[in-house]
Amino acid sequence: MPRVTRPARVEGWEIEDGMWVVHGDTDAGDHCSYTETDTGGASSTSWTCAYEFDPISAPTSAQVEQAGCSATSGAGVGPVEVEYPGDDEVSSQASTVIFTNTFTATPPPVPAAQVVAQPAFTG
Repeated sequence: MPRVTRPARVEGWEIEDGMWVVHGDTDAGDHCSYTETDTGGASSTSWTCAYEFDPISAPTSAQVEQAGCSATSGAGVGPVEVEYPGDDEVSSQASTVIFTNTFTATPPPVPAAQVVAQPAFTG
């Protein structure tokens, strides 16, 4: 079965209920690269990336710059790049990166042709 290999611990981040969750202060924000490391023999791999955030209350001139997915979809194993702004720009944020592996069905084997043997009689 294909899987994405992840380190057991990344500073400030932990896996909870199968999701990466940041703990503590994220003043400066962060950047993550997601890569499919084992396609399990898939004939092709594609990915999608979605990013959502709630901006903090700020003047209308303030903007969240370069936040989210660098692209919403692509072909291959990645990397899929996601920028996470700091606490001074957003109050909450989430990204969902999905890798899809496509497997080509193997056609059933073609049975060998029947061989009809005639016994050879010698007298």
